[in-house]
Amino acid sequence: RQRAAEQRRLRRLQGRYTAQIARAVEGHWRRPSGTPDGLEAVVRVSFSAAGAVRRVEILSGSGHPGFDHSVERAVRRASPVPFPEEPALRQRMQTITFRFAPDRS
Repeated sequence: RQRAAEQRRLRRLQGRYTAQIARAVEGHWRRPSGTPDGLEAVVRVSFSAAGAVRRVEILSGSGHPGFDHSVERAVRRASPVPFPEEPALRQRMQTITFRFAPDRS
């Protein structure tokens, strides 16, 4: 039971950090001219132990290359991101995946 409770706690914290990271990315994102509303992309990001972005990969693109490239740039500009101090959580968050949908915030 303790292990299950600890896993739930880590999942909750990971969700909070992932949401903070997504907000940080959105704060650095600039909509390319001519980009329609409603686009989204699924992004996988790998981090260093200090929260610096190491790798960005668009897993599911929007179909609009300019939008997808702008998301990649925003992730890189947001580096370093808010990152946990707790070793178990930091380990879980070495690579995260999130949906970037700026018009749905």
